[in-house]
Amino acid sequence: MLLTFFFMAVSWIQSWRFNNIKHAVKNVLNSKSSISMYKDCNGSIPKLPHSQGNDKVNYIPCRSLSSSICLNQNEAFLSNLLFFSPSKRVCSVLPQQQVDINNWIAVPSEKTEFPLKLSGHTNLKLDESHVFIIIESDLGESHSVQNGLNFEVEYFGIPKSWYVGDLFVLLLESDLNRLAELTTLFLSNNLCFSNKLEITRIESVEVRGEPCKLSGVDLTSITRRLKSGSRGVINIKDEQEGLLSSHRKLYSAICEAATNAVSEHCSVTVSDFGLTINPESAEENSQNGYLPIREETDRAKSCDIDRKDSYDSLSLRCPSDSVINHSNSSNYFSECGTLRSTPLSQFNKSCISVYRLVKNLEKCDADKSGFTSMDSLNTAYSTLSGRRVSVPHHGEVSTGKPPVITIFSSSSSSVENVRNSLHEIVERDRYTIHSLNLNKMISSPWLQKSKLVIICGNVPPSLVPHLLKYLVSDGGQILCICSDLLGVFLSSFQTAEVRPDEIVRLNYDKWKHVPLMHHIFCYQPSPTSDQFPPEESLSDSVSARTPSSVEVIDMNNESHTLLVKVLGVEETWHTPSFLLATCLSSEGKVLFSQVHLDSDPVKSEIYSEKPSSDKKVRLEILADLLLKHFDIKCCLETVKSSYTPAYFLGNHEQKLSFLEDIKESMIDNGLKIKDLAIKFYGKGQNPSKASENFLPILLHSCPARFSTVEYFDNLKTKEFGRLVIYSDILKTSMALLAGPKMANGLAVIPRLQTRGSGRAGNEWLSPEGSASYSIQLHISLDSELGQHLSLLQHIVSLASVHAIVSKPGYERLSLGLKWPNDIYAGDNVKIGGVAVNTFIYGRTAVCNIGAGLNLSNSLPTTCINDMVDELSQSSGGKLKKISHESYFAWVFNELELFVNAAQEGRIPEILDLYYQYWLHENAEISVVQADGSKKNVTIVGLDKYGFLEVRGTKGEKFSVQPDGNSFDMFEGLIAPK
Repeated sequence: MLLTFFFMAVSWIQSWRFNNIKHAVKNVLNSKSSISMYKDCNGSIPKLPHSQGNDKVNYIPCRSLSSSICLNQNEAFLSNLLFFSPSKRVCSVLPQQQVDINNWIAVPSEKTEFPLKLSGHTNLKLDESHVFIIIESDLGESHSVQNGLNFEVEYFGIPKSWYVGDLFVLLLESDLNRLAELTTLFLSNNLCFSNKLEITRIESVEVRGEPCKLSGVDLTSITRRLKSGSRGVINIKDEQEGLLSSHRKLYSAICEAATNAVSEHCSVTVSDFGLTINPESAEENSQNGYLPIREETDRAKSCDIDRKDSYDSLSLRCPSDSVINHSNSSNYFSECGTLRSTPLSQFNKSCISVYRLVKNLEKCDADKSGFTSMDSLNTAYSTLSGRRVSVPHHGEVSTGKPPVITIFSSSSSSVENVRNSLHEIVERDRYTIHSLNLNKMISSPWLQKSKLVIICGNVPPSLVPHLLKYLVSDGGQILCICSDLLGVFLSSFQTAEVRPDEIVRLNYDKWKHVPLMHHIFCYQPSPTSDQFPPEESLSDSVSARTPSSVEVIDMNNESHTLLVKVLGVEETWHTPSFLLATCLSSEGKVLFSQVHLDSDPVKSEIYSEKPSSDKKVRLEILADLLLKHFDIKCCLETVKSSYTPAYFLGNHEQKLSFLEDIKESMIDNGLKIKDLAIKFYGKGQNPSKASENFLPILLHSCPARFSTVEYFDNLKTKEFGRLVIYSDILKTSMALLAGPKMANGLAVIPRLQTRGSGRAGNEWLSPEGSASYSIQLHISLDSELGQHLSLLQHIVSLASVHAIVSKPGYERLSLGLKWPNDIYAGDNVKIGGVAVNTFIYGRTAVCNIGAGLNLSNSLPTTCINDMVDELSQSSGGKLKKISHESYFAWVFNELELFVNAAQEGRIPEILDLYYQYWLHENAEISVVQADGSKKNVTIVGLDKYGFLEVRGTKGEKFSVQPDGNSFDMFEGLIAPK
């Protein structure tokens, strides 16, 4: 019963779709227009006419709208763009296109295989709505297709004549029903003739003249000669090679002879094949086995329909069974149709997209503005696979991301101490440093994906099994600084309490008698010696008392052997200061330090003066341990970055207006924004020195390392990026926007960030050469985008990628988007990301956007300009590397364009383009349900708020959202109750 109902529903949908398409085709034919459907591999969209007032329309010629075989092709202009997919267009074209077939070759009424395999059925019944259509293949560009749909020409009409020049063109007499069916078939399939030659255009035309007739030889003999390969002509049915040059030469010779026969009004012979071309009349042709061409086609009579019907809505069912609405309207400036009611999850980039007309189209004119028009949103690039280039890869092979060092401690000061120490010794361009709370350490995938986990202080019992699994199963690396985890993993060690802030003398490798602060507890191997050994044998004695291996039991009750080695000892308590334990099975490592490598000794009640310890020595020891045992690249000789002043760039009047708007928040031309103080300096004022917490901003100076000319020459926006605060070195660009409400579109651009801010407070690497920026947007909560604010991060990610790939020459760069906010090179190399922080002021959302992209920095993974070099080498050209100034301007251009479009209700169009870049089509993932269980699902798309929409194994659809981690967004997704 259910199957019967399903069959009835599918049948009804198919019938409804066909009737709607038929209705639209009738409208075109009734308007004395031509319907033109063609394949456009370049992904371009013909421009619509722009209003010039007083009901006059300035039509823009577009040569691709009509076939070059048409007499009035140069006069063709777009009347309406009906439907399109990433590579197909269906248009109505004015004026009606005309072809002269006097020098064409008539198709015989009997069975033939020349030039195509035809059955010769002449009893096809056409209704009164007859129409002539040309079906063509571009011999210069087309090729034989193995998986194309070989459609039956004679089902759709009666073949009348053919012509070969640069094109192979077949004239077909058809009717409304068959043309509607052919339109549907063309949009959803790659069609080819019986000889596997791909069809690139179908167009309705008005026919003039009569074709020539071939005589003098049985046409089947030509087919036999082609099949046998005589005269060097290869089998016409060859699926691999298609129509070769010798085959085309024969066709062209016949058509050239036909042209001579018409011009000279006499018969012409093609001697090689014994063919005679006769320019005969229609009556003679009908008497000699050829069907006459109708001289008159009054389509207005057979397609009589009220004009108002052309405003009706049309829905198409795509191959993926997703519904997309479309409206065919002769009102060029009305928003015809909507996608807002369509579930976003049902969009598929292979589906027929929707073309929407907008009132302010002139504002987005690419010729004037220099940036992408919204007309091309849905057709910029059909698939990522079509523009793949090899991606130079310098990051972790397993993750494609920068190596991560994770810090855990219940003390925020300890976390900060470790972070500061790492920043001074590890290579800045290579590692990201994250700190996690207990909940994330237990539930998120961060732990398993970290190159090194640093533990400071005591470890909660609930975390111990996870750290043990990380060590013995995942082969993880752990550095424990003054942690009780030592007594858990190495159970043979006993503890003896020592006084707080105890200072001991450390001996490690080449470093001797180094004063460092000991942990409050002192772990010693058992049993201990009754007498302290002499100094020269101290290390050997401690090593002798330390067990060479221990056994640990994991959560599965399996035993694992840890090999133990003493690396350093202290003189005071004769205990091991550094212990290295290596898992025999997984090669995981844990290094225990009983002295504080994260901070310098401090004076205490016992030590009235601070011990004379060189901070550099402590960092040298820490760096040596990290490099030797965890392969963490360190560089103690790194010159610390000196913070630089900032420059306020933009139009003078706009800058004054901005300062006037924020003057109530300023004191002495300065602002206090959390931990950062900024101050504006005018002409003749000497700015104070920039630091991590103070930023002087110069109002009337230009930076030496940022070309304002190049930037503003490329910037085409109205607001976004018109005001810029630029600095060579900042702590983080997001800090400047974290205070009072600034200006809509104000951008902050650093050349380098010392502590870039990522999602959820994580650190974002921002080395020299990367392109990072922050921008503040003001969005009304009552607006279209204001009601879908969570989509903003997707819009920013899209703008960051599309700004590059939409530029000529860069289309084949393999850039993709990973939900929700990552930018990828290829499928697995992360090169960028987006973070959005939002504050509400009344009915306005103030959105502070931070984005970063590896533009010219090869480390820690790869960068855009490395990919540009690779693309240049593979294509044999020379692409120009992208400058920072151009990139920022391009991104702001696209971002303003997309935001404005979203406010106009065109979010579905933006998402349709977004899908062209994202990396998750039909991906299978698991989600965590409300009861904590996991469920396998398939990604379908995005819901209207930008959350991931998935489909369960039983076909049910629901949305999921991340649990806060951004290390692997497909581990730990939460499904709402």
